[in-house]
Amino acid sequence: MPGKVPILDFHSDALGKVDPSTSEPVRVVHVVTTAYTTEFMRGQLEYLNTQGYQVTVVTSPDARLEEIAKREGIQIRTVKMVREMRPLQDAWALFKLYFILREIRPHVVNASTPKAGLLGMLAACLLFVPLRIYTLRGLRLETTQNWRRLLLNVCERITAICAHYVVCVSPSLQKAYLELKLTRPNKTLVLGHGSSNGVDAAKFRRTPRSGVAAKKIRKQFGISEDARVLGFVGRLTCDKGVGDALEVFGQLQKKFPDLNLFMVGGFEKGDAVSTHIRQCVLENPKIHLSGMIDVNDIAPYYQAIDLLLFPSLREGFPNAVLEAQASELPVVGYAATGTLDAIDSPHTGRVVAIGDRAGLEESVSMYLADEEMRHQHGVAGRQRVEELFRPRIIWKALGELYQSELRKFGLTQEKPLLGRKTHVDVNKAAA
Repeated sequence: MPGKVPILDFHSDALGKVDPSTSEPVRVVHVVTTAYTTEFMRGQLEYLNTQGYQVTVVTSPDARLEEIAKREGIQIRTVKMVREMRPLQDAWALFKLYFILREIRPHVVNASTPKAGLLGMLAACLLFVPLRIYTLRGLRLETTQNWRRLLLNVCERITAICAHYVVCVSPSLQKAYLELKLTRPNKTLVLGHGSSNGVDAAKFRRTPRSGVAAKKIRKQFGISEDARVLGFVGRLTCDKGVGDALEVFGQLQKKFPDLNLFMVGGFEKGDAVSTHIRQCVLENPKIHLSGMIDVNDIAPYYQAIDLLLFPSLREGFPNAVLEAQASELPVVGYAATGTLDAIDSPHTGRVVAIGDRAGLEESVSMYLADEEMRHQHGVAGRQRVEELFRPRIIWKALGELYQSELRKFGLTQEKPLLGRKTHVDVNKAAA
């Protein structure tokens, strides 16, 4: 049963460190479709590097890769991959990825995002890489239908078959994955309490300086200092519930005439919203659109709002919710996969059934009308982030998973790990 699936939570400072008595470092390759995904591993790759692992990231070409390599102290290799299904491009990407992995000879391959997960696990399986991990950051098929859903289902099954473990970024994502029978329960696990990388709460602490920055942002977008502001943070796509957010905001304006909606994010071509919704966002004088904001600059934007509305229809584990809570903001959202784990309802915010717009409106109204409750639940949210979602909890757990599993396989760092026709038994790996 899903409830009996192990959840790993490691806290010792020594966890995950490579044995210094060995002469050759453990070679780890992380495969992701785009460089943007490396933001969900910020600090994690550097941590593995400092613990003695030799880390390489394989991803699509991007101007930011040199900066990422320097920041994390890692190596970068590039293979052009696209999010959508493109058979010829995907076959060429798999061919190139195979030879890159053959050259690196990794002990561990960790692949994430649907396309990189599929290609990375296929290539690693063909090369008999000793430890193959698929990091599941979300289920795109949850909000798809018909042939597209079937295709994504098949791809997920193939990816899981090739992997020794499927690391799910939240317990509810793990539950959804198993309910779809995409793999066996004993192949899945969650690191700590979930999330891709935790959140450094210190970056979102309220200080006089951050308060000044928040006031400047309000002024920049024409929002008065005393106005109530509802926030929306994320990509402006259908899956993120943009249409629901606009409808809820429209109803709330009748009760709170001074209310503004501050949308921190940008429109995207994939899963694009309708022309009507786009016009509503751009033409309503009480709706303010920032465009995409770099993760390093986003903290004061949270402090420019009073609470976060998060009507996403599916998530893996939403970083925006953790960031909002670290900023002492309550969060109201749908009880979607991933969001369920991020909001401790009703202590740090509220979750309502997916599609219950009236429930969203009622919950937001409650917070807008009660400043003391907003403060109490905001403080509780920050305390929860500091206790359960520190980045090092995830980093250490991942390092320990790598090291403990390689020991199970009876491998040492001096042994050649590729080029041998030995196959790691999946049942042994998942035992």
